[in-house]
Amino acid sequence: MDLLQDVLQQCGLKSSFLGYRKFAAATTVKFPCNKSIGFHVVTQGVAYMHLGGKSRPIELGSGDIAFAARGQDHWISTDPVIHSKVLSLGDFEKRKNGVASPRLTLVSGAYQVWNDPVHPLFSQLPDVFLMKASSMQSFDQLHSLIAMLAVEANSDRLGSDRVLRNVLDILFTLIFRKVIEQSSSKPETWSHALLDDQIKKSVELMHAKWAKPWTLQSLAKELGMSRAGFALKFRKGMGDTPVQYLTKLRMQKAMELLSGTSDSVEVVASAVGYQDAFGFSKAFKKITGMPPREFRKRDFQERESPGRLS
Repeated sequence: MDLLQDVLQQCGLKSSFLGYRKFAAATTVKFPCNKSIGFHVVTQGVAYMHLGGKSRPIELGSGDIAFAARGQDHWISTDPVIHSKVLSLGDFEKRKNGVASPRLTLVSGAYQVWNDPVHPLFSQLPDVFLMKASSMQSFDQLHSLIAMLAVEANSDRLGSDRVLRNVLDILFTLIFRKVIEQSSSKPETWSHALLDDQIKKSVELMHAKWAKPWTLQSLAKELGMSRAGFALKFRKGMGDTPVQYLTKLRMQKAMELLSGTSDSVEVVASAVGYQDAFGFSKAFKKITGMPPREFRKRDFQERESPGRLS
């Protein structure tokens, strides 16, 4: 089972190709990431990535990749300073095509999780993850994809925009996987816990059949472990109990159903493994901070928000 695919699908991940950007002299653009995960690939020149509260910018050269976690607003500039006039993405789009000899070119993508994620994977992501071109081997998949991006970004051939979008999706998945692998050394994180075969199998069971009335005993039996031994191993590895993990997983699925269907709360409750709507609503509010009906109402009202991806 592809656990990463399952997690990203259930959290309602939406993608947006932010475009191929040409920066003239003395240009700074703000990239709001309150609800989005974003990344940039420098295809020519030098970029400076400024983070809120950080005095020194991050320098990015040709072929470098910068990955910004959800909630990490940042600025991309042609210089080590943020210029007095900062352009929004909208303002920059209006003027980017007229640049004849840019100092900087880059390709950017955004991947949005609109409703607050409850899956523990997101808590282990670093604010910023950098991949320097000098550290990539010539045979690495990323190296090949970046070379393809640079070619297609400078092309006006039929289908170039589609190629760019598809390459960006592949690139995002590979980068995301590398970010997770890099942070897997940290104890009590989701990906670190999955290095243990028994914990991984238990997580796969819960993801495959989230509505099944799993108990600590039934999960332990599937793994051929004692109840106490499984509970201790899971808690030590994941930093959470199996029941708590299953509850969060069910609430993630419930948010997907409440946002994407017109099913009643009772139907949603049953779909994610609850016998009654009251118990489900109580668990949902504990995890998300609001009752299911209020969540659905707010989600519907925010459908037309300017920054929300469809």
